[in-house]
Amino acid sequence: RHAVVDRLDVAQGKLDRARAIVDEQANEMLVNAAYRGPDGFDIGPVTGILHLLETDPDEAYFASARLLARHRRPEAVRLLFKIDRDRAWGELLPRYRRFPPSLRAEIGRNVRAHIPTDLVERTLAALATSGDAADRRTAAELAGWMPPLMEVPWLSDLANDEDAAVRNEGIDALRRRRLQRAALGHLEALPSASKHQQWARLHTLFDLV
Repeated sequence: RHAVVDRLDVAQGKLDRARAIVDEQANEMLVNAAYRGPDGFDIGPVTGILHLLETDPDEAYFASARLLARHRRPEAVRLLFKIDRDRAWGELLPRYRRFPPSLRAEIGRNVRAHIPTDLVERTLAALATSGDAADRRTAAELAGWMPPLMEVPWLSDLANDEDAAVRNEGIDALRRRRLQRAALGHLEALPSASKHQQWARLHTLFDLV
């Protein structure tokens, strides 16, 4: 009986060591994945970064920034705001115009979701009065992504800006905000509408968004 117990103890020890090795290897694979490109590893970089976030947020942020710089992945923008929204806001805003439209749109959505409204209002208002047309264009474009109730009284001025690119962004942002306000109105009216009216409003909402 003692011999059987001893053999079981030995087997259990081997099993525990094997599990530890597997866990260590899995951890190493996930950390390595955080620094790979989107097509270079079976485990995606986002999965690796989320795993890294549990133990080392600074390193996870660095890996996300690297993913954005090297591969222009929209997921990288979402990760940066998830890990450290204030740092992401401070670092991505000055580089906003360097990004392609798809990434600027992703930044706009994440600013709306994660950054306090009063901070966005102050920052965009300052950009809107800048002597640099690129700053005014950024203010106009981001205003189009912000909630319809956010105060942007300067947007009409940008829609009449002397710079054509700023003017176009301002006009587009005003249009988008009108659509958002209309969609919000239909959404608020849904609970009190008849079933027929609800379907009509839902179809209108789909068209607006």
